[in-house]
Amino acid sequence: MIADFLAKLPPEVRDRLPDKLPGVRDRVHSTESVTYAFDLNTLDYFFSILLSFQTYGGSEVGESFTVASRIDETDLDTWESEWQALAERVETRANKCLNDGHEVSAAEHYFRAYTYRRASVGLCDPQSDSEFKTGYERGRECFNTAVDCVDDPIDRVAIPFENAELPGYFLPAEGTAEQTKTLVMLGGGDTFVEDTYFMIAPAARKRDYNLLLVDLPGQGILPDEGLTFRPDAERPFGAVLDWLTDRPEVDPTRLGAFGVSFGGYLVPRAAAHDDRINACVANSIILDFADVWLANNAQWLARLEDTPVMDLLPRIARPDLRLVLELMDQYMWRFGADSIEELLAVSEEFTIDPSAIDCPTLLISGEQEYEDHEVFGPWQDEALSAIDHPDADLEVLPTDLGASSHMGAGNLTLMNQIVFDWLDDVLA
Repeated sequence: MIADFLAKLPPEVRDRLPDKLPGVRDRVHSTESVTYAFDLNTLDYFFSILLSFQTYGGSEVGESFTVASRIDETDLDTWESEWQALAERVETRANKCLNDGHEVSAAEHYFRAYTYRRASVGLCDPQSDSEFKTGYERGRECFNTAVDCVDDPIDRVAIPFENAELPGYFLPAEGTAEQTKTLVMLGGGDTFVEDTYFMIAPAARKRDYNLLLVDLPGQGILPDEGLTFRPDAERPFGAVLDWLTDRPEVDPTRLGAFGVSFGGYLVPRAAAHDDRINACVANSIILDFADVWLANNAQWLARLEDTPVMDLLPRIARPDLRLVLELMDQYMWRFGADSIEELLAVSEEFTIDPSAIDCPTLLISGEQEYEDHEVFGPWQDEALSAIDHPDADLEVLPTDLGASSHMGAGNLTLMNQIVFDWLDDVLA
């Protein structure tokens, strides 16, 4: 069928096709060393992230694996529907707990309901599927209701930037009335600010750090407001630092920044241009974002996108390629691109000169990603060599502790131990 279809294409279309369509990895990052629940690497990686949120109260193993058992990998709509159904069940229990006056129990359930709502929109097209925005907003309501139920101070903040505001949460350190160490945490290319709470917030609180969680342009729901990713991440990050250093709890001489996934571009890029960052942590550093697309053969999708083949691909492609197409829609939205070709072109502007970073810097990479990925591994070595500071180091998260994949998602306790022990030393 496919061969017949291709043979009928006009010569000018056929001439643009590669001789052989290359294999396409279904994500920049794989978890081939450990399989949790899915054969598709992308789904399994997403699932591992959601599963890891249990460490800090964002999911439950039993609930998560129950959903996984009901998802059909050949029907990606079931990813959305099953997580959505679980969110409804958990939120119903949260509402009952709250109505009965059990605020601690309510908070626990609302936090998990957020995660499951957020999971349900993970594969939605933000521009054509209204559930992307409404599902996230329902999840955010759950998260904020949980925040209202807990005794720990968590301040919702809106940081002015140009003619807009960057949403976030500020968690002041407990146990001290003096200025103290502060960490800014940024997520990645497809995260929402609330996600980062379950990656790090309780760990920071135990160690008496102030913690700011924030979305920069391109993250969260901000592209819906016209705020897309921009190469000069130091500009919005500078606005964050302006706001943060005005707070009485913050010691401006002990201020660190930590970015995961695409945050591994945003934070080091800011550190290379703003000396108010006293310590930089990247998991993993991204020096040239266009190379990520090239390593995953996205260029051949760009060659096909205005041909009849592109309309056919979602119907005939294997599930992993269909998943790629879904995710490309999200990244085009987040980068303000109208096509894959434009996305690749815009990405060429996202580069870092690591030699410009002159503060203590910790680079982190999962062992599998460091050893196997054709750009992520070399980037860590290149950056470490270029950063001229005695407190520059590289930590490779080990496979035998379940932390080898992207962001070390399989072992958040280990990742945070490494991050905060290092910060304790360099921000002492």
